[in-house]
This record gives sequence, structure tokens and C-alpha cells, in this order.
Amino acid sequence: MKIFVVLCVLGVLFVTVCLAGAATFTVEVSRVVRPHILEVEVRDGDRNDAVRVKLAGVVPPLGHPELYQEAMQVLRDDLVGFEVVFDFALGFTEEKKPWVGYLFFEDEERGWVSINEALIESGYARVDERSAGENHLAYLLALQEEARENAWGIWAFEEAWRKSSGHDAVDCPGCIIR
Repeated sequence: MKIFVVLCVLGVLFVTVCLAGAATFTVEVSRVVRPHILEVEVRDGDRNDAVRVKLAGVVPPLGHPELYQEAMQVLRDDLVGFEVVFDFALGFTEEKKPWVGYLFFEDEERGWVSINEALIESGYARVDERSAGENHLAYLLALQEEARENAWGIWAFEEAWRKSSGHDAVDCPGCIIR
């Protein structure tokens, strides 16, 4: 229960810090290319550009085609045609293509929700430590650990492999998915 409360508090701080930045844009998702790459139309003021966006901190489940396709479908159903907010990850700018950052949508019950965070939390992705941004890395790793402990998404495959092979992750450090 304590971890849940801590994650909730960190989640609120995460969203608050992200959306407070000056480099946020309202965008409309036009296409899901991969579970971590989307095409968006920038709809901010007079600006109307088409841009590819890489979700910061997200590695799709490449070794699991069914889960990969499921993640693609979830994103298509929930995002294509909808406006969301884009915020650059720490160290990335609009000069570098594709844009690397976080996408947020507003949920009636939960408020602002990070798509990046939701993918990792549900086990549809792992954390990419290189693009997560130091300011969000610990939080994303905590979400990934929660998904792993609950054997959600890709972590269900790891748990099944460990049980069927008789190996424990401690016995096989190279087998741990990061």
C-alpha cells in the first residue's frame, strides 16, 4: 500500500513538472507507427506541422509479436484522432527529429495521464534509460518494477519462462529484461 501511495504522489509530481514546462504543444495523433513512435499534427497557435514523436523512456515489446500488436491497437483505439499534450524529454528539442518526449491525455477520473507511463505501467513496454530523461527515470523504473512484480504484459512472459525453466532471475542475471 505504501508503494501505491508513493507512486501516486510521484505521478502527480511527474505530470505537474512535465506540463509546467515552456516547450509543450497541443498535438493531434494522426497515426501509430510503432508502440513508441507516433505521427502527430502540431495544433498550437498558428503552427500546423506534421511531426514524428518518439515516446521518451519507452521500449516496445519487440520479442513478443502478439503483445506488440496489442499495444499498437490500444494506442490506435485510444489516441488516433484525439488531441493530447506533448512535452519534450530533458535534453531534447524540436530541432532534432523525431521529437522525443512525453504525451499526456486528460482522463475524467485520473486527470492528466502520461501515455509513456501508462505503457510501462501496464507492461506494454520496458523503460529505455537513454531517452527517459534523468528527471523521470526513477519514477518510470518504479512503474516497471510494479508491472514486473505483478507479472503484467511482457513481465508475464518472463515469469512463465522462469517457472518453466526452473531458473530464478538471481541465477540468471543475463536473463533479466531491462
